[in-house]
Amino acid sequence: MTQYDLAGNPLPGSGGGQQQYDLAGNPIAPQGGPAPGGGAYAPPGMGGGQAVQYDLSGNPLPMQQPAPSYGAPGGGPPPGQPPYGGPARPGGPYGGPPQSAEKKVDNRALGIGVAIVAVACVLGGVFYKVMIPTRVPAPTAYTTFVAPNKDFQINGPEGWDVVTAYDVQGDSSSDSNVGGVKFKYSHAYIDVTTNSVVEIRNDILLNGAGAAPDALFGSLAAYEQKRSKKYVAGVLKNYQEKKMPRFASPMGEAAICEYTADGPKIGLGPKVHGYRMTTVGPKVYALIDCQCPEADWQTLKPAFVKVINTIADGNAAPAQ
Repeated sequence: MTQYDLAGNPLPGSGGGQQQYDLAGNPIAPQGGPAPGGGAYAPPGMGGGQAVQYDLSGNPLPMQQPAPSYGAPGGGPPPGQPPYGGPARPGGPYGGPPQSAEKKVDNRALGIGVAIVAVACVLGGVFYKVMIPTRVPAPTAYTTFVAPNKDFQINGPEGWDVVTAYDVQGDSSSDSNVGGVKFKYSHAYIDVTTNSVVEIRNDILLNGAGAAPDALFGSLAAYEQKRSKKYVAGVLKNYQEKKMPRFASPMGEAAICEYTADGPKIGLGPKVHGYRMTTVGPKVYALIDCQCPEADWQTLKPAFVKVINTIADGNAAPAQ
């Protein structure tokens, strides 16, 4: 008797030569032989000469179609493209040669290197300008500056920038007694600050003459010269000063010293050289700080001396 498996196929040795079926009842073509219904044998799903196949309910399954060919008739790549698996066209997808990962890394490193060089050039230029500033020419002419309140007057170098420190007229919130003027050219400047003489006398009464022996002899200029040293020395590195003989300026008694320093205490800057002077008049005293880079000292020293010797009461005739 012929025996069958779960799909109804005759088992080997039980009546060979019988047609075999899968679980859906589809006839199975013998290996290498033609499929039932004609055509060469093809496994299910490969198209070609395969036989009609059925689902588990006995319904015929639609014939499977070949995979899409991306729009090219008869399969294959689109028109103008190389065969799949063949060598790629030169030029890459956008007309340029394809770049390797190593090439992209090289380009990125080159861009970073260029940026670093550019930043270094900018910083180098700033450093050079700060440490080696523009040389200041010797002044050839001077202009008389008279304080708006007539407290003092002084001749400043012509062509230098001028900045004043005075109360704004009509501004009740600005009630400081401090006035002054500053002449500036590059890193060189002449800074004049004034205040009331009463302020010095009050300080002597509060602190006592013992704190300033010069005050015992009535030298208000020497007293204030010592007291004000901290304002100039406090912003300079390695400040050193040399005393000079006292003299009388057109404003009144004066005390003066020459000083040097290695530059600003905070930040960058060249070595500096200058004069620091205090002169006391009938109503006000003036602190004068003349400073420039060491490289300009010999050029500007005569101008500083000239300016210092022109400070006077604002109501006096201008100095020549």
